[in-house]
Amino acid sequence: MALAKNSLALCIQALGDRLYDSNPLIRSKAAQSLAELADEAVIPILCKALDNEPNPDVVCQIMDAIVLIRAC
Repeated sequence: MALAKNSLALCIQALGDRLYDSNPLIRSKAAQSLAELADEAVIPILCKALDNEPNPDVVCQIMDAIVLIRAC
């Protein structure tokens, strides 16, 4: 079942905010969750977070999320 448009927007916003959490595990899980939404609207959000991400593990997770979304 797909999310309603307004619900999807709220999910994207909430998860996008978590990409800037102080905990790298939270940032990584947020990227993974955004990928699971499979919505191209999250790609600019992920790219912006990627530019500022200091943790190499999170960088990999964000890049994986972008690739997964593009593959859908």
